[in-house]
Amino acid sequence: MMFENSPQLVSRVDLNRVSIRNLALENVSLTAKRDGALRFMEQYDPPTARHQRLVNGMTIYLGRNILHINPPDLKDLDDTSALHDMGKFFVPISYLHVASYTSLTPAQIAERKRHIEYSAEIVEQLGFPARVVRMVRFHEAQFDKIKGHKDLYSKGFFLPSLLRVADILAASHEHPMKYGKEGGTSSVLSELFEKISQGEIQDGWRESITDLLNEFGSHLPIIPQPQRGFVTAESSI
Repeated sequence: MMFENSPQLVSRVDLNRVSIRNLALENVSLTAKRDGALRFMEQYDPPTARHQRLVNGMTIYLGRNILHINPPDLKDLDDTSALHDMGKFFVPISYLHVASYTSLTPAQIAERKRHIEYSAEIVEQLGFPARVVRMVRFHEAQFDKIKGHKDLYSKGFFLPSLLRVADILAASHEHPMKYGKEGGTSSVLSELFEKISQGEIQDGWRESITDLLNEFGSHLPIIPQPQRGFVTAESSI
């Protein structure tokens, strides 16, 4: 496969897009497509693959054991958290793991930030429900911008916000100097608690997140995974 009017081979990202398109066309279950996509990420960007596994485990633990999310909602949350950063499969690897954005051009930074929309694109292309697609799209959104989507609530908890907290907690474990308790984690929790105090989020969030932090402490453990490598709602309930 070549670029139009060019003898050059296509880029790795172009090949990645072909891989996802071919996977989407396979006559297999969503579980098989999910596992296939995750294997692609393992080969392309192992750090992102490890991050997705940790966020998946954290999210399912929080949703199942602390917030007691309903099983159907937990399944959607499981798929969302497992695939939430798959969009990095469509971003050049040289843009992903840099010490500072100053080493990237404005265009490269913009492309890197598109990974969330690319994640939603991949999840939709693979055939996941529209609800999962929107949860992926909103997983880094500010609470004020997403609270109106009532169908994304479960037992009073806004599911993308649960994933967002797990994402930050996982990042603080992986990069303590960058996302420690004085950094990203405290910022998200402060925002969360502010919304609670304003009556916009159920008080149960404060107790649940405090319990989670107390249990895990400042160093989050790697949650043991089933043999297939990823926590699923079915294997966790």
